[in-house]
Amino acid sequence: MNDDWETIDANEVERFVEEGCKTMTRCVKYFKEQNISSITKIAEQVKVELDAFKIKVPILVALRKPGMMKRHWQ
Repeated sequence: MNDDWETIDANEVERFVEEGCKTMTRCVKYFKEQNISSITKIAEQVKVELDAFKIKVPILVALRKPGMMKRHWQ
């Protein structure tokens, strides 16, 4: 996520994070079932980081709304 503020598509970020969380949940479950503890730990850490970022996404979406852009960013 190194894009300029003006080029960020907040809705796309929201979809990406949601899909990533779902995918990582499935990965953690699969790796636990397969008893692959080293990979499970990595998947769990990625999931934790995605969850931490996910709580910030609604702010990003709100700040990138067109009405907010006209009043505060231009």
